[in-house]
Amino acid sequence: MTAPGPVTPELTFKTTFLDSDGEPELTRATVLARAQVAGKSRVGAGLRREVPGGEVEEPDDNEEDPVKLLEWALGLAAAEKDPLRRAQLLSESYGALGHIHSTRGHYYEMLHAMSLALRSSADTGDNEAVSSIQIALGHLELKHHRYYAAGTRFEDALKTGSASGGANTTRTTALAGLGWAQLAQGGGEVAVGRFLEALGFAPASSRLSATAAGTLAVAASARDGCRARHDGLDGSRALALAGISLASTRSGGATSGPASKLVECAALLFQGLPTELQETHIWAALGLARLNLGDNAAAKRYHQRAAAREHRDPVLVAASPKDLTCATAADLPSCSHNALHLGLLDFSTGDVSLGASHVERLLSRTSAAIPVEAAEWLTRFARTHVWAPAGRDFAAFLLGQVEPLLRSEGETRLAKHFLEYGRFLLAHRDRPAWVKRAVMQLGHARDIIEKKDIGWADAEVAALYSTMAAAQHQVGEIKEAVISFESAIKYDQRSAAAGNKQNLQRLLLSHANLGAARVQLAGTDPRRWRVALDDLRKGRRAASEAGLTYLDPTVKELEASIRNAERLAHHRGMLGTCPGPLDALLYGLSCPVDSEAAR
Repeated sequence: MTAPGPVTPELTFKTTFLDSDGEPELTRATVLARAQVAGKSRVGAGLRREVPGGEVEEPDDNEEDPVKLLEWALGLAAAEKDPLRRAQLLSESYGALGHIHSTRGHYYEMLHAMSLALRSSADTGDNEAVSSIQIALGHLELKHHRYYAAGTRFEDALKTGSASGGANTTRTTALAGLGWAQLAQGGGEVAVGRFLEALGFAPASSRLSATAAGTLAVAASARDGCRARHDGLDGSRALALAGISLASTRSGGATSGPASKLVECAALLFQGLPTELQETHIWAALGLARLNLGDNAAAKRYHQRAAAREHRDPVLVAASPKDLTCATAADLPSCSHNALHLGLLDFSTGDVSLGASHVERLLSRTSAAIPVEAAEWLTRFARTHVWAPAGRDFAAFLLGQVEPLLRSEGETRLAKHFLEYGRFLLAHRDRPAWVKRAVMQLGHARDIIEKKDIGWADAEVAALYSTMAAAQHQVGEIKEAVISFESAIKYDQRSAAAGNKQNLQRLLLSHANLGAARVQLAGTDPRRWRVALDDLRKGRRAASEAGLTYLDPTVKELEASIRNAERLAHHRGMLGTCPGPLDALLYGLSCPVDSEAAR
């Protein structure tokens, strides 16, 4: 029985996109304008108002921090005596505050503010307004590379909108967003159904395969024409068409012809919109679809257009007026998509140094300010886009940039990263150099857990040692692999003491792998052979305790390994027995020959 690879989730096709909500930049002027519209502006510095929690003082005239201005606006909103109006003002202010936190990369602050916006909006009883905030939060989750969370937000928006007979625009936007979130998690067939519904097809059409959906969408596009209708749904249609193109080609059943027509249609439709309505995340979607089709030149144009439409920080632009990279961006999470997509594209064309430079500019803004959040972006993007051309190489590069970002988080978080990085490298066993790097990364994690208790469960520690042993075994470090398998068994036994059958199954594999490794080292030492066979038989006992029968595939493989090892030991005379004449002829003499008897 050979050493198995680590148990890792399958890295399936996924994708991510930016969020662009069409809101103006939140400056002192726009924040104060919101307060004026609400009838709450006051003239003169130092003005105070009585509110339930105390007094609110108008910010200084020179105050330019949007967060402080919005906090002041929240105080004014809380002073509103009309409950319905107060809820509306609070919802609007919390929503604006959430977007500001998002642009700075403060994910959890954004999440908190948007949750308060939802709660305040729910107090108004307007389900359509609640649905709109849920959609906005879904796009923010996508912008921060949180794909599962984004999907739940869009699903909530659909449920809330349905309960209120939601507007067509709200439902279509939620369906397109949900499709992308599901596609990002590898659910291509499910995502296609959402895209078809966003394009106006009946829900029954969602049962079509990705290939059939692509054919249907091409026919519909030819019928309706690839032109903007200016009804507020053109962006969602472009996203849906690009999404079906990606899903159909990734499923392996479609040719590039129909998929290319879908992207061309989406691009024509989107270009028909005014520039101010051409959202960056849609250009990124089109660029990714083009990259998937191998049209690198068009993909680069689309990603560059997305980057050109990013909001810029005026202070940073003043220092570098021609810089359109993340070095001058005002919205860091949004810019992270531009940088990472351009980096992926350059890696696919072989320009590794240029691709790395996009990431370096992003990290120049985030390494000191939001290192942990930046680490999340790199890690999630790496795992999500491994399917793309050169996706594995770019993913390995990104994961290699994460360690410095997590140093402030302590050794527990670092150990987790080393384990995940090692497993990613080990999953690509066709690259020997990567397996050696996996040994090094897993070794870093092992060093941490052997130095101190970081709170991992016994099963987690056993998994680390088992993965480490598998990597060592593959690079030929058999002695080191034996030591790692022994450690894995120690923690597996602790974990299995609770009687969990799954832990007993892991113990079965650990014994089997240890026995297989010992056989390779046994040579002509009878004692080593007996120890190796004993390890294999302990695996048999673990299988029995786990309730596995001889019909189980793992048990069958184990039994075959035991028979092969026993036969080999017998042939070599390691069990105190002598093989028969045929074995002696095939494998050579392995027993002492009595010269008198021979005569």
